[in-house]
Formats: sequence, structure tokens, C-alpha cells
Amino acid sequence: SNPELADLKVVVEYIKDNLDQSLKTEHLARQFSLSTVQLDRRMKRVFRLTTKKFIMKCRLEKASRQLISTKISVSDIALACGFTDQSALTKQFRNAISDTPANFRKKNQNSWFQEFGFRLISAITYICASHVGGGWDLELTQYSLVLLN
Repeated sequence: SNPELADLKVVVEYIKDNLDQSLKTEHLARQFSLSTVQLDRRMKRVFRLTTKKFIMKCRLEKASRQLISTKISVSDIALACGFTDQSALTKQFRNAISDTPANFRKKNQNSWFQEFGFRLISAITYICASHVGGGWDLELTQYSLVLLN
């Protein structure tokens, strides 16, 4: 029902905003006036994951984004994502994707920067194309298209 989904939305937002903290199903349920069974049932209904697995999924997603988009050390990322240390992150990473955080970063960082560069260049091209007028806009647009190829 809608009130259940609204309650769950608040829980999910809390989880995502507090990934660096210790998050236990029992504590979350109590904090949001639910039983652990109610919370897990709702999480499974919506996400097909237990609360514990959902929290781990969120932590790994956040760690993955930070590995790809920043130069923050793996140990600092681990702590920021709620892992006790780098080895705890590495263990969960291996369980999830059969790779280490460092290897994941090496394999994916360049592709992220290429994608980001593509978006940035596309935005510059769009901005220049939206201006009416001079040769400078046309030159920048042509240069952007060269970079895209």
C-alpha cells in the first residue's frame, strides 16, 4: 500500500544518507517504528533484497562510484561507505564482482572519464550551437565534434 511505500522511502533515504554509519536492521526497524519482519518484508517486496543485503548493495554502489570518479584512497572510501576497513570492502567487493576495488578502479576509471568527457563536450557543443552568430561558435562546435570522434 502507499503508506508502506512512503515509510520505506524514508528508510531508504536514511540508509543512503548514513552509509558511513553502522546500520543494523533491528535499529532501523526500531527507529522507524517497524518490526524487523515488517521492514524486511517491505524491502523484499520492493527491492527483492533483505534490509541487510540492500544496505550492502548501497555501500558497494557508493564505493564503486567513488572508486571511478575520485582519487580518494581505497581505505578512505571503505570508511566513508561504512566498512570497518579496506579489507572488509575488498572482501565484499570480491563476493559481489569477483574483483578487488583497486582493479575495479583501474579497469573503469578511464571509461568513466571518457564518458564524462563526452558529456562535457556534448554540453559545450550544445551551448555553442544554441548561440546565434559568429565563427568562433562554429569553430568550437567543430572542435568538439572532432573530440567526440
